[in-house]
Amino acid sequence: MTDTTPLTSQQLDDIETRAASLHEYATLTDEPFQADADELTGVDVPALLAEVRRLQTGLAAEERLHGDTIDERDRATDMADKLAYAIASETVIGEHTADNSPWANALELITSAADVDKLRARVRELERPAVEAKRNEIRQSYTELISQAEEDRDPEGAFDVQVRLREREEQWAQEDAAVRSV
Repeated sequence: MTDTTPLTSQQLDDIETRAASLHEYATLTDEPFQADADELTGVDVPALLAEVRRLQTGLAAEERLHGDTIDERDRATDMADKLAYAIASETVIGEHTADNSPWANALELITSAADVDKLRARVRELERPAVEAKRNEIRQSYTELISQAEEDRDPEGAFDVQVRLREREEQWAQEDAAVRSV
């Protein structure tokens, strides 16, 4: 047989039947040759047929698994496309071509969490002088209110402003602690 198409179960059954009944087609008078023919029809052909059937079963299983792998690849590709185009539009990262990978382009646009933390810390560092200046301005206004209340002989008013200033200082301390913990 030179045909490369796989044998069907029926074809294998037919070969097995012909091999089993080979003695009907020829009578061999040479004893050693008859022993070889008996081994061929009784052992070799059945073993080969069993191996072919085993391989066919294995091939069918591999073809199913290959199909599953292709499906998984397609789902992963779709998800990678969705992620890439969620990061940036097609006009920014492009489309799939031999020379362009939107996935790689999108990945380049992503800033790592560690870099984001460093950038946030740097922003806080740069904003700190302005924050402190604003706080000092607010402190000064409270201090002026306290002084004015004392000049007006209003101890309750002065105390009330001092309490509010303490509350504001506590609030700032909490804000600073929250920023440091990030």
